[in-house]
Amino acid sequence: MISILLKRRGLTGHIDCVEREGSLFGLLQNNLHTNGFADDISPLNEDLRSLRLPPERYECVFFNPPYHPPATGRTSPENEKAAARHEIHGSLDDFLRVGVAAIKKNGRLFFIHPAERAPYAFAVAAARGLTPFETIAVREHPSDDPSLFLYGCTRGPAEKGRQRFGIITMRDEQGVLSGEGTAILYAPGRGTQNIGQ
Repeated sequence: MISILLKRRGLTGHIDCVEREGSLFGLLQNNLHTNGFADDISPLNEDLRSLRLPPERYECVFFNPPYHPPATGRTSPENEKAAARHEIHGSLDDFLRVGVAAIKKNGRLFFIHPAERAPYAFAVAAARGLTPFETIAVREHPSDDPSLFLYGCTRGPAEKGRQRFGIITMRDEQGVLSGEGTAILYAPGRGTQNIGQ
């Protein structure tokens, strides 16, 4: 879904899109054809942990990793939902290991992760030789604490990096989508075809 949304918003270049789960991979293929991106996005039905990509191939790598360690919180009885939410088939460190090897020397890597796990995310990124150049907090309402952080990273030591911080508020206190929220969810002016559940 993220790859399709980015293409809809005008991202240039070809995207290789990795999906491990077989049924979701089929949905991905259908969505690419439905939205006219079959020539722009190549779906790969592989496990990220065993994925072998040419080193330093990409200008940009982005992913939405599972948020929680396997033994925490409620685990869904549905295998796909459990794998999407918990680090059953790969931790954030696994994603960063593959990602940092895949980006070019001056490339960028982006990911989203729970705000409550920010110390872990910063530590794992640093251990993999990545430094965030931008961290954006995401909250549902103005009175809420952030629930997610969006990270933009480059290679290199932290002492040489500069960090930008921002915040996105999805809705006002009455629950009405903000301008930011509308732009994120609906990408105005670029179509709103259904891209699956």
